[in-house]
Order: sequence, then C-alpha cells, then structure tokens
Amino acid sequence: MKKILASIVLTVLVLPAVALGQGNPPSLPLLVYGNVSLYGVTPPAGMEISVLKDGVIIATTTVNNAGKYFFQIPASYTGSTLTYKIGNLVATEKVALNPLLYASDNINLIITAPSIPSGGGGGGGGGGGGVITPSTNPSTDVTGDGKVDVLDFVVLMANWGSVKVGSAGDFNSDGRVDILDFVTLMANWTL
Repeated sequence: MKKILASIVLTVLVLPAVALGQGNPPSLPLLVYGNVSLYGVTPPAGMEISVLKDGVIIATTTVNNAGKYFFQIPASYTGSTLTYKIGNLVATEKVALNPLLYASDNINLIITAPSIPSGGGGGGGGGGGGVITPSTNPSTDVTGDGKVDVLDFVVLMANWGSVKVGSAGDFNSDGRVDILDFVTLMANWTL
C-alpha cells in the first residue's frame, strides 16, 4: 500500500514538472472586438472584415447582425502594426497588444464618407421633357476602390433624402440624394 501511495505522490509531483520542461505552454491569442460603421450606417451582416500584417491577411471575420465583429489575433503578432479593413477599405492601423497583459482590445472600425467636391458650374434650368438619362460618372465609386458596388450603395442609403449640394450619394449632382441617384448607381454597377 505504501508503494502504491508513493508512486501516486511521485507521479503527481514529478509529471507536471516534466511536462512543463518539455516546451513552452501554448500562447494565448488577443481578442479584438468592436462595432463597425460604414459611412454612418451598420454594414450588412456577412460583410468581410480582415486583419493584415504587411499586406498579408492573418485573420478574417464577418460583421454580425448587430454590427459587431471579433477576431482572435495570435500572440506572435504582439507589437506588430496591423491593418484592419472593412471590405476593401482600410478602417484603421493599430499595434497589437500583448495578450498576457491585455486579454482583449476594443477597436471600433469606422469609415466615414469621403468628401466629394461640389460640381461647381452654373447652368440654367430648363427641363428636358422628363427624360432621365443616367450618367456614366466615375464619381459613383464613392469609396474609391475601383468598383461601383454594395459599399457605394451603402453611401447612397446613408444619405438618402439629403438635399445638400455635394452630399455623398448625390451621383447626378442635382443637390438631392434620391431615386435618380439610385438609377445612376445602377447604371454604373460593377459586376
């Protein structure tokens, strides 16, 4: 009985010390989370968010229905400057915290609408008999990502009803964000 008890005690005391000496314990990841806002509105659920180190994606996730996201960033990136993107747009760059000191980091990813210079010029009134001709205006690519897509549509919806010259989403430059801008956006949609 004493031999069995001695074996158990030896196993309980020695085995953990041997196991710890076999290598480093696994490192903890840093939990990064926050809210997402794209041009003043919550982007659609499922929109991709990514984290990059020197242009290489190290993690991806999607926006949930509540406009929130979270990542687990490996501890090996501690101290590295990481780039956070919503779709193809850079939201922010931030140095990764050490997960041994900070278990998580709340980073709200916010992209604001770029300012669009107003079209200037005057011009007289005169109607053209009510015919609407959508322009093939590259300014429908408000996000500047080289595509006219859902991100530009989000800008349109965020500014819908605005009656201010130069409003983001006023694609036909008539001083209003309305159905005519929607038609212009659809005419320039990138597949």
